[in-house]
Amino acid sequence: MAYKPKSLRAVVCQGIVIGPIITFLKNVSNDDGDWAEPLETEALSAHIGKLVIDKDLDKSVDDRLDMLHAFFIKAKKDGSIKNSTKMLNEAQRLELKTKAPLLLADVLLDQNVLKQLKEYENLFLRFLEDDPKAQRNFLGGIEQLIQKHSDIIKSLYVILYACYINDLIVEDVIVAWAAKVKKSLAREIINASQEFLKWLAEAEEEDDEDKDVDNGIEVDFDERAQTVGTTVIAEAPNMNGTTTAASNVTPLTVIEDGKEVDIDNI
Repeated sequence: MAYKPKSLRAVVCQGIVIGPIITFLKNVSNDDGDWAEPLETEALSAHIGKLVIDKDLDKSVDDRLDMLHAFFIKAKKDGSIKNSTKMLNEAQRLELKTKAPLLLADVLLDQNVLKQLKEYENLFLRFLEDDPKAQRNFLGGIEQLIQKHSDIIKSLYVILYACYINDLIVEDVIVAWAAKVKKSLAREIINASQEFLKWLAEAEEEDDEDKDVDNGIEVDFDERAQTVGTTVIAEAPNMNGTTTAASNVTPLTVIEDGKEVDIDNI
C-alpha cells in the first residue's frame, strides 16, 4: 500500500469515512444523535494552509526561488514590499530566508543603489541581521548588480561602506566575500574594494587605540584622500553621537564626480 501524507489520509470517525480536511465529529453526548457543527472557518483555513505549505515545500529549491522572486516583484508593484514581516514570513514559509537577500537585491536595487539601500534599510535588516549566510547572499546580489550595470563598480567602495556603516554586512563577511568573488568579476571587484578593505583594517586599529584613550581626550586625524576610479574618498573628523557599527572610527566624506555624497544619510 502506497504511503500517503497524514494531511491527505481519510479520517474514520464512528465507523464513517470522512474525506481529508472537512471533518465532522459525531456529538456522542447528544441524545438526539445530531451531528456537531463543522470545524470553525479559522481552523479549516489553517488545515488548507498547511496543505499548501506542504505542497510548496515538495518543490525544488529553484522552483521555490522562482516563487519567492515573483512574490517580491508583485509586492514591489502593489506597494507592500516594505512590509518586512510579510516578506520575511513568506521567505521562511518557503524555507528560503538566507537566500532571499539575493532576490531582494535583484528586485530592489539598480543604478540608484545608494538611495535604495537607505529606502529599504529596515527590510534588508530583517533578513540580514545576525545572519552571515544571508549577508553573503546579499553581496552576491551586489555582484549581479555590477554585472547588469558595470558603471556601478566605480562606486563599490561607497556601496560597501554604506552596507557596513548601517549594519547590513559585518566586516568578516565582506572580507571573506572579496576573497571569493566570481572569476568573471574578480579582478574588478578586488581592485574596487581594495581601498575599503584597507580602511576596514585601519578603522580596526583606530578602534583598538581609542579603547586606551579617555573619552575626554580629543584625537586629531590627518586629512588624507584615496581615489577609487572616479570616486574620491576623503577622511572627515569623527562626529559625536554616532551610534553605528563604526562609531569609534573615522567616518568618510565621499565626493563622486565632483559632488559630495552625504554618506551619513545613506
